Amino acid sequence: MTQLKRSLNILLEKEIMIKNLFVALFIFIGIVSCKKDDDTATSNLLTNKKFVFALASSQEECDYLWSFGVNCSQFINFDADTAMVLLTDILYSGTYTLSENTITVTFLDGDSENPMIFKANEGFTELTRISDGGYAIWKLQVPGVKPWDL
Repeated sequence: MTQLKRSLNILLEKEIMIKNLFVALFIFIGIVSCKKDDDTATSNLLTNKKFVFALASSQEECDYLWSFGVNCSQFINFDADTAMVLLTDILYSGTYTLSENTITVTFLDGDSENPMIFKANEGFTELTRISDGGYAIWKLQVPGVKPWDL
């Protein structure tokens, strides 16, 4: 009877050890998976966001500018790895990098400053254009809201 008891205890200990190994494996996989998700979220803070800089302060001023063929605002639109920037009446395309809150947009060609550098606020709702020395604030576009009302 004691031999049977010892055999059962050994089997029980092995079963507990295997269960603990599986629990540790699942915890490890969970930690590694969360780390990757956090890295992806950080690198995509700008994806599918559009920021605008108003050149007009009202609809009347915008209408006046349009009468001379001048846009009422400038914008920068971010995709997964490219940025489209409208300055005056020219649309530029380039790539961008994000390092903490600094965004560097590099254009393939064009007459604009290259690279164009922005600093984002903590919530990534405003970008300050620092590369031209003007420190203009570009605001996150809100659908249905005119750029001068942001």
